[in-house]
Amino acid sequence: MNRIVVLTISLLLLAGSLLAYKPASTKLVDAGWDQISSNDLEAAEKSFLKAIKKDKTNPRPYLALSFLMQLSERNEEAWDVSCQSNSEHIA
Repeated sequence: MNRIVVLTISLLLLAGSLLAYKPASTKLVDAGWDQISSNDLEAAEKSFLKAIKKDKTNPRPYLALSFLMQLSERNEEAWDVSCQSNSEHIA
């Protein structure tokens, strides 16, 4: 019984810490989304590229940049960014 309680508490603590984890590039990604909302697509692209440079393991800036490129009808570039994201996370 004690093992189950300890295991349950451990899992809850682990889940909480994972939810609280925010990569360093998160603020840049959030700024990029705000810039898209303000129709400042050039600034948004710069923010997403800075976020990727800062943390290549965070998938959010890749997804955001790909979305932005699709929005700008730059479909081939969007595909390249998506592939780049996948290669960073498969390895």
